[in-house]
Amino acid sequence: MSDEAPAPDLATRVLAALEPDRTHSPAAHALRLVLVTLAALLFLAALGPLLFGDAADLPVHGARHEGAVAVALAVGFVYTAARPRRAGALLPVVATLAVLLTATTVVDVVQGRAELLAESPHVVQLAALFTMWALVRLERPRAPRRRRLRPVGAPRR
Repeated sequence: MSDEAPAPDLATRVLAALEPDRTHSPAAHALRLVLVTLAALLFLAALGPLLFGDAADLPVHGARHEGAVAVALAVGFVYTAARPRRAGALLPVVATLAVLLTATTVVDVVQGRAELLAESPHVVQLAALFTMWALVRLERPRAPRRRRLRPVGAPRR
């Protein structure tokens, strides 16, 4: 048996030194607050359609579907605010949904099928999408910079 003490576990300290913790940065905190606020607005706007089937020019069943989609988006935004590093996979789904909803809204407003004010929650969805993108981008793990190896004998630049 050896009288030597076991080597300390330095893995946590080494990993922390490799990548700075951005989760407590003022920018990340601000983006999280904005995202949760926008999610709350979406959730509140979705309650009427979801619970009462109350949506302009939609039958009750369609209104409830619209409310369910809006609540799902709000939950995705809150999840992103809570765990931005794990939310990157949600980004393409949320982006597709928010962009398509906004595009169809623009077409409907231009053609006179919808009123601009009634479609304002889509502006909130887009704002939340861009906030989500910024937060996920800020929080994503950074790959370490790779140094280019030069062939032996090659001149230094």
